[in-house]
Amino acid sequence: MFLNRFAHSRIRNTANRKLLLGLLAVGLIVLEAGCGGGSGKYDNKMRVQHYGHDGYMGLTNTNPSLPNSPHSLTIKNDTDFVDQKLRELKGIAHSRTVIDGARLTVTIDAASGLSAAERAQLKKKAIAVVQQNMPRYEVDVHMTP
Repeated sequence: MFLNRFAHSRIRNTANRKLLLGLLAVGLIVLEAGCGGGSGKYDNKMRVQHYGHDGYMGLTNTNPSLPNSPHSLTIKNDTDFVDQKLRELKGIAHSRTVIDGARLTVTIDAASGLSAAERAQLKKKAIAVVQQNMPRYEVDVHMTP
């Protein structure tokens, strides 16, 4: 009888242990399932979002067309401005402007019928106008023969 009782309690303890281990495993699975994934409401918003250029690190998108803004100083704007200033001088038929780094080179086609003295005077005026309006460049002015 003692043996029967011992065997019966042993089986019951094993069954309790199995039930306890089973409940523990199910509890762990439910716990992990609750921690993983998203709720679905905010899943698409989990991306990196950037701030606009607010002035931090020297970048700004406020007043981008101001002359002191680095975004307004382009090679095309500079060459167009030089050509516009040279059109104001009489005696220039055509001008070409090339910017290579810090060097600005202007080639001038003088109007026909100018004497050598008038061409020299025109070149001096062109150099003065370009240097005054573009102080950040080393200016070279050439005249075609």
